[in-house]
Amino acid sequence: MTARNTTTVGGTPSRAGTPARGTVQRPLYPPRSVTFPVQVLQGLAVFQAIFFLLPLASPASRLVGIALALITLLAARLLRDSPGRQTTFLSAIAVIIGANFVLHLMATAPDFPFRMWQVAILVLYVTTLLALLTSLTGVVALRGALYGWGSVSMVLLVTEGALKGPDDFSQTTGNVEWVGTTMQDSALGVRFAPNTVVRTFYPNNPRGYFDEPDALQRRWVLQTHEGSRAQLEFPSEKPGVLRINIADSPSKIGWHVSLRQAPIRVLAGERYQLRFRARSDSVRTLYVAISQAHPPGKSLGLSREIRVDSSWRDFTQTFRATESDRAAQIYFELGADHPAVELSGITMLAISTSSVVQAEARRELSVSYQINSLGCRGPEYPMRTDSGSWRILSLGGGGTFGVGVHQLDTYASRLEALLNEAGTSRGPEGHYDVINCGTPGISAEQQRLLLISLWPHYSPNLVLFAVGPDHDSIATEGVRQSAGPSITNLERLFRVWGLARSLGRPKPLVPDFATTVDNIKQVDADARARGARVAVVLFQQRLGPDWKSLDSALTKGLRGSNIPMLNLGPVLLSFGEQKLFVHSVLDRHPNELAHRISAEALRKFLSDQGLLGEAHGAGTVVVDTSGARE
Repeated sequence: MTARNTTTVGGTPSRAGTPARGTVQRPLYPPRSVTFPVQVLQGLAVFQAIFFLLPLASPASRLVGIALALITLLAARLLRDSPGRQTTFLSAIAVIIGANFVLHLMATAPDFPFRMWQVAILVLYVTTLLALLTSLTGVVALRGALYGWGSVSMVLLVTEGALKGPDDFSQTTGNVEWVGTTMQDSALGVRFAPNTVVRTFYPNNPRGYFDEPDALQRRWVLQTHEGSRAQLEFPSEKPGVLRINIADSPSKIGWHVSLRQAPIRVLAGERYQLRFRARSDSVRTLYVAISQAHPPGKSLGLSREIRVDSSWRDFTQTFRATESDRAAQIYFELGADHPAVELSGITMLAISTSSVVQAEARRELSVSYQINSLGCRGPEYPMRTDSGSWRILSLGGGGTFGVGVHQLDTYASRLEALLNEAGTSRGPEGHYDVINCGTPGISAEQQRLLLISLWPHYSPNLVLFAVGPDHDSIATEGVRQSAGPSITNLERLFRVWGLARSLGRPKPLVPDFATTVDNIKQVDADARARGARVAVVLFQQRLGPDWKSLDSALTKGLRGSNIPMLNLGPVLLSFGEQKLFVHSVLDRHPNELAHRISAEALRKFLSDQGLLGEAHGAGTVVVDTSGARE
């Protein structure tokens, strides 16, 4: 008798391959429950969709975010319908995370709430992926893995929110823009052209400090070249009028003094009409054109010479555009003659639609810098011919120049006002001049060379020689530069990552300030030979080991040299580093508060060291300040 193969299920024998009635087959590896992970993914999709529908997001990022939310829903559907395809599902999640991460890195300078939303989305996706990978090991259930990784994520989010809070992520887009005329200089390389006005424009006004010119001023830019000197004015007594005063145009070439408005869009074959009113102080000619606002700058259909006199006249110039250009400009050449010109009502129309083609003037927040005939900031000071005033010449970089600070708020102007207060100046003709010849981008050696060129005209009694561990850079006309902190996009998005990365960075090399010390000693020797003195100023409004190294190097290098030095760091930083910046994100130059504090500290320092003279009418008095250090 042949034995039958049987199995026993629940104690009831049955024929092999035929399950007995009322029995249940149990596979060796039961299928995983997919309900919970599907719900998690659907929740993530809804979370991300809501976020990108908020007005915080830009249209482009909103579209991408909605697309990623839909992909997340598809991944959830894939997991629900095919629970065995875990690898495919995890790959899809990885793609979603990668795309999301790229999107976040493309975001530019988000404000704090928007950034934290981005970080939260990213952390949620990564948490989900890690929990799924952990659950595949079979050691921990998915729910437990989510709880574990979720706890880690919450700690990470709280830490991220505590690092560099909302003040460090104000709503800021764009950079600081410099507009002005620069020139080549044998000693300084590049410097601001004399008798011009330079401006820095800021994208927002976090402290309410920057000027906001009216629409007319925002539309027009005056440019000078090759030694020409001119100034664009907006007379308050003549609303809507702009006036170009031409001080000098040695070459008599029209484009060396030019007035421009851009950008304007023109279409090839379209007929346009340019209307304006003009007059001049006396009879002269000027040149008007519509041209490219970029190289090669060729005419786009209008290029004419007109004659103006002392009476207001209306001009209408009709032309057909020779080609299309998205960055055209209205262009006046004024350098061929000297008489001042006044213009008003400048309007350009497309004849077919009777619509104005000039773009609406953007909101501009700025600080202006008047450059005098010797390239220094502020008013003119006559050549020194007598001893009726005690002159202090202030040299330094962007901090001394006063980047982002109005003229009257710079420490040079404030120090002059403090010294000339009633009861401070001594002698019947006693007066203090504090001349600001700070130059952005200048080094200690360049300061020394600049001082040599300024000695014959200013003949200072005292030179304030401000030094720092690094130097700014002059931005040439039209070039945008950011003065904010140098961080990567990843560090901007994820400050925890930046902190962890900084811990592993090698310590920077201690810079060598021997050259700075040598230049200060040379300046001091030259000043003493002329009967003047030098005082060194460390205008420190930021923390950093480089400032400590500079202070230590100067203290050791100048020991025994009888050169007094003042480190403004202790008094400035007692107010808090973040309170001393022109713009907390884009411009870390010292603001008006830092300049006011510095002026008051300098007045006390100079008085204590005997560097303010005795009686101004008696000529220069050299005071022994041996051992004077602060």
